[in-house]
Amino acid sequence: MSTGPDFFTQAVNFVNSQFGGVDPRTGLFHVSVALPELVGNDQAGPFLALNLLYAPLNPTHTGFGRSVTTGLTTYDASERLLVLSTGEQYKTQETDATLDLLQSKNMVRITKEQDAYRVTHRSGVVEVLTGPKHPHPVKVPVVLLSDTGHQLSLTWDFDGPLPRLRQVRDAADVLLAVDYDGDSKATLVYQPGTPASARFELHLQEGRLSRVVLPAPGAEYRFAYSQVGGQGEWGQLITDVATPVGGREQVVYSTDGAGHRFPDSAALPALPYVTRHTINTGSGEPELQTSYEYTAHNFLAAQTTLTWNPDADNLYQVLTDYTYGSTSRTVIDSEERTVEHTFNRFHLLTTQSTRQREITQTELTDYDVLAGKSFADQQADFQQPRATRTEFSGG
Repeated sequence: MSTGPDFFTQAVNFVNSQFGGVDPRTGLFHVSVALPELVGNDQAGPFLALNLLYAPLNPTHTGFGRSVTTGLTTYDASERLLVLSTGEQYKTQETDATLDLLQSKNMVRITKEQDAYRVTHRSGVVEVLTGPKHPHPVKVPVVLLSDTGHQLSLTWDFDGPLPRLRQVRDAADVLLAVDYDGDSKATLVYQPGTPASARFELHLQEGRLSRVVLPAPGAEYRFAYSQVGGQGEWGQLITDVATPVGGREQVVYSTDGAGHRFPDSAALPALPYVTRHTINTGSGEPELQTSYEYTAHNFLAAQTTLTWNPDADNLYQVLTDYTYGSTSRTVIDSEERTVEHTFNRFHLLTTQSTRQREITQTELTDYDVLAGKSFADQQADFQQPRATRTEFSGG
């Protein structure tokens, strides 16, 4: 899903896109800000990390800024979009009795009850979301259960257009309280009313996260946005991040309509990608600049004749041996390091080749992908690596 023209992809369901930086699959810039972990019931759990993760293709907005998630599962029943606490997103098929993930072999189990949606993770942790009869279409977690039976309770404000988190508590204490100043600021107070209390202020402008003020004096993150797309059709995306220690990250997106092409049947403008990423740590070290190039084939199934479906990952429809990739070039101490990534039609990394000082290291990964078969016909564990090997050349 996107803040611009409507489409869906599962290319974002990988660790590259969930911890910040430029995603080699999509060419989009992600941002991650770590917040303190909540631990309930005298350190017995559950554990809850409300990290702030900005993902451009995630439309979720529950009070902390558009495209910013906090490590909580949400389900938008009107859009049939489930965003898991892991950062993965799936379209769903819902009946009166069931909720099924489409194009998924995920081990997460989801059950639909009269008063709740229950999400059970492989770790044994269970998230209980507001149920089908709740009037708000965006379902949010109200109980978090650990595999030992301990729980955290979450309280939400449903009065506005989007549910907003108000409180997290365990059996005895309030672990987190959240206050809102209209739509311009959210204040997170950890362990309120105790000597260990700490405040984090999230400032918003026009629905977008602009600053995160940390408890340390003068320490804050600052975010700047740029209009992206040939005609700005992809909206405002983060292109500049200033860190609390004086560092800075900046990206440049492709312009003049350049970007990832969609299949012709989609009739959508090209999705811009990052062409340059600059990191300045603020510690006096040399600035690190990386340039990016992308193949004509891409995660959107470009150069295919498929019939476009905005509610599915369209590359999953391709039955041929379709691959796509990206190349990054970084100058380190006057030497260039080149990294090439290649992905298959299910967005799985098959080759990563790194070249520096005339030496090339290539890491190859094999999967049990059945050639010519659809996603539904693949084995349950086909996304897990079957074998890996490393090769060296040059030197």
